[in-house]
Amino acid sequence: MSYYWETQLSTISSCKSLLRNLVKRAVKNSYPQKRLIEEYNTIFRNYCGGSPRWLRNELSGYFDGLKDALHEPATLFAYEYEGKLYSTHKDSVWPHYEKSGVPINKIHKLACGIYYKETGILYSGRREGN
Repeated sequence: MSYYWETQLSTISSCKSLLRNLVKRAVKNSYPQKRLIEEYNTIFRNYCGGSPRWLRNELSGYFDGLKDALHEPATLFAYEYEGKLYSTHKDSVWPHYEKSGVPINKIHKLACGIYYKETGILYSGRREGN
């Protein structure tokens, strides 16, 4: 294998490791999506900035996959009502809005977003209520 390919494959391997660690750290510390993206951009700029486009695309897609995989186990969409989180999922870590007496006619006007299940900290998408 030529030096060129060895260098590119080494960059991919190193960056994938950094990105996996970033996502693990983000979940452990309940990073908001904005911070996760900022740290990704720093890694990308420092380690991949001068790399060929195909390599940058590979790592960008890899990060998108990691980020998407984060949603299922670690985060959940919820509405906020009177300072508490309520879910639309009946088997959620938070109470279901219907069972908790949240008025059905108010649910879609409430603040909402994607929150970390363990901490209730906002990950992304906060929309203020009307």
